[in-house]
Amino acid sequence: CPYQCCYCSKNVFGSKYRAQSPSRTIEEIELLIKNYGIKEIYFNDDVFTQNMKKTEELCDLLIERKIDLTWGCSTRFNLVTPKLLEKMKKSGCITIGYGIESAEQSILDYSKKNTTIANIQSTLKKTREIGMEIAAFFMLGLPGETRQTALKTISFAKKIDCREAYFSLATPYPGTELYAWAKKNDYLITEDWSRYNTCEPLISTPNISESELRQLFYESYLRYYTSPKKIINLIKYGGNEYILKFFKESYRLPKTLYCSMEKNR
Repeated sequence: CPYQCCYCSKNVFGSKYRAQSPSRTIEEIELLIKNYGIKEIYFNDDVFTQNMKKTEELCDLLIERKIDLTWGCSTRFNLVTPKLLEKMKKSGCITIGYGIESAEQSILDYSKKNTTIANIQSTLKKTREIGMEIAAFFMLGLPGETRQTALKTISFAKKIDCREAYFSLATPYPGTELYAWAKKNDYLITEDWSRYNTCEPLISTPNISESELRQLFYESYLRYYTSPKKIINLIKYGGNEYILKFFKESYRLPKTLYCSMEKNR
């Protein structure tokens, strides 16, 4: 990913954009179908639509060759258009992951997300209208976060119509702007790297404490996955057996993470 979000560990993984041709990608897909009988692919690119022209060319090849495949990807809000979304859907795309991070514009600006709440809302709406599922990713505890802004983000997650939402805590990896900011202001809780797992509070500021972040992280999953709208969607998606399993895991995950964090304290 060539972008410069303040929390990204680009110094470790690099930020140079690398790509291969659509025709090469199609060859690999056909090989996987022929040799392994795969029916679904998730493209694990950080920003799948970075080159929108090449993405459209790939979609055209999938359509022209009538490749029977469903697929998903992740991208940024400023790198999709209604035309591209429609082409992606036609070629088999069923799910798109978007990194929303926060519902507070000032936090998005500081984090260098290069988008607006209005753009996020309009892109999500268009994605839903076309018929694709949405996986939304949120990050609590970024610079400027307060309990009120965190609750605003959780509320926003509940209001948008997506199948899944994932919450994490801002993790100040060394080499990132987030780490430099936390270190300079004496906000770092620990430099025990075993705790840098995106699920444990590592930054405490005058605006939001370690205990508040821990509780908000736990609440984020409970509030999201127990909303009436989410329950209805889960029933439609998988029926009674699926929803029972889903809720069992939804309640277990935050509790497991919380207990693990307490053990390491």
